[in-house]
Amino acid sequence: DEVSRLANGFNTMVTQIKKQIRALTRETSARERVESELRVARDIQTSLLPQSFPPFPEHREFSLHAINLPAKQVAGDFFDFFFTDDGKLIIVIADVSGKGVPAAMLMAVTRTLIRNRATMGATPSQIVEHTNDLLYADNQGSMFVTMFVCAYELATGELTYVNAGHPQPYVCSEGHEPRLFGEVTAPLVGACETGPMGPFDQAQGRLEPGETLLMFTDGVIEARSPDDKMLRDEGFLKLLKSHRSGQVDELCQFVADEVDRFQAGSPVDDVTIVALRRNR
Repeated sequence: DEVSRLANGFNTMVTQIKKQIRALTRETSARERVESELRVARDIQTSLLPQSFPPFPEHREFSLHAINLPAKQVAGDFFDFFFTDDGKLIIVIADVSGKGVPAAMLMAVTRTLIRNRATMGATPSQIVEHTNDLLYADNQGSMFVTMFVCAYELATGELTYVNAGHPQPYVCSEGHEPRLFGEVTAPLVGACETGPMGPFDQAQGRLEPGETLLMFTDGVIEARSPDDKMLRDEGFLKLLKSHRSGQVDELCQFVADEVDRFQAGSPVDDVTIVALRRNR
């Protein structure tokens, strides 16, 4: 009887192990499919971002560089830059609320709306207001976007911009303290119809030769250390003061490396950085 009970217990254990192995195999296969699909989604998303740097080597009047680092396989952050028919350089940096696939999908839609409106000759305020109206009309998930959209005049360094709830950029130049640029001029995009939260106003600023406009998403200033301390504006400003190079690619990489070091390689949010330098 003891041998029989032992044999029955052993057979039951073997059967359970086989079931667990089959279940684990199914779960592993499903996880691999999901990860494969996310890799494809990231590849598609990356293809929507400018890939070639420096992006406009024929233009010696300015230098431009950008970095996009997702916290997960896909990101809600994005950047874009392109010329309009009248010769203005449009630069966009934006951050979709949330993370993962839903944010990535809204990111792709937002980028398309901005590009389509900008190529029609719209001003930054018209671009952002149009984007808000269309996003809000179909926004079922209560998501929103913060963005900084500017039109840059190559000859004068003039910037016409809309800051829709986005972190304020900094102006950096060798031999001078970094300083905040402009102001927040507009509400969040896609959160409600145009009007109740305020108008989508635009403002003007100017870069002098040798100055760099450093734009970034809140994944920079809201970076968290392993002991749960946030970098914040004060820590970021201190970080910028320690950088000496005037090259835009080195500045972007410096910020990305320092934020990653602060977080000990465990990001909690997407990080996107764009630097525009007026050379002359």
